[in-house]
Amino acid sequence: EKLKEFKRPKENDAYYMDFVGVSEFYTPERIKKDLEDLKKKESEYEDDQDTKEMAEYCEAMLERVVQEYDWYGSDFKISPPSNFDDSFFGTDGVLRLAREKYLSLKYDVTFSRTGNQKKIYNQMKYGIKRDHLSEIRYFKKDGKPVKRFYTPKAVIFIDVEDLRSLAYAYKNGDTEKLVNHRIKETFFETLVIETKFFSEMSQDYNSMKSAEGYFDFFNSIKQKSEEIPWMKQKFDFLMNLTNYTQHPVYKELEQMRIKFELDEQKNIAA
Repeated sequence: EKLKEFKRPKENDAYYMDFVGVSEFYTPERIKKDLEDLKKKESEYEDDQDTKEMAEYCEAMLERVVQEYDWYGSDFKISPPSNFDDSFFGTDGVLRLAREKYLSLKYDVTFSRTGNQKKIYNQMKYGIKRDHLSEIRYFKKDGKPVKRFYTPKAVIFIDVEDLRSLAYAYKNGDTEKLVNHRIKETFFETLVIETKFFSEMSQDYNSMKSAEGYFDFFNSIKQKSEEIPWMKQKFDFLMNLTNYTQHPVYKELEQMRIKFELDEQKNIAA
């Protein structure tokens, strides 16, 4: 119940029609077809609604707290995706840094990391191996439509109790807890480790669009961390090889990579 008030409302058709003429891609016919496809997909959606809603609550909470409590600086912004991009491209949030650097976010808000491992595995299989970036088709920056673009994707695990704790602190105006909340560090650590790991894995698969996208965003995080002392300290700590390879996020990524590569070898042998 603490989280429900943070859920973002769905866009109306007018939101999408604003994109007419943004580029040749956005014709009235295409947008109407996309809206028809979206309505059809939503009516057929039978996946775990609780999981989907928790991801939406997470996006809405982080969007507010990151900006209002200046977790990572003023030019670090998390924005909601359109329902179309959520439904068809699996994007739960869009992270933007300065100089127009974007990263798609996929949240896994659960009590365990099992679902997170599946999402990581799928990102390796369908994103990295195939050199596929996530499409963002209907995104508005400061209320203005932006023509479609493509981003790398990070999978962010957040414990549901941590999210509830964050929502409770926000609702009660607990500034001290909000400024120093556990999610603040774990979110940053995940971004650093995943973008580095996926960049290196993409290079191993010769998936150069993916490698460049992740490396570019990793460098943007590195540059950003130079501006904020606690972020620089955390970034430098994570870049120590021992600290990096012993971190739970790295271990999970490496575990999924090994599973993925074993499965690939089995497929080849078959």
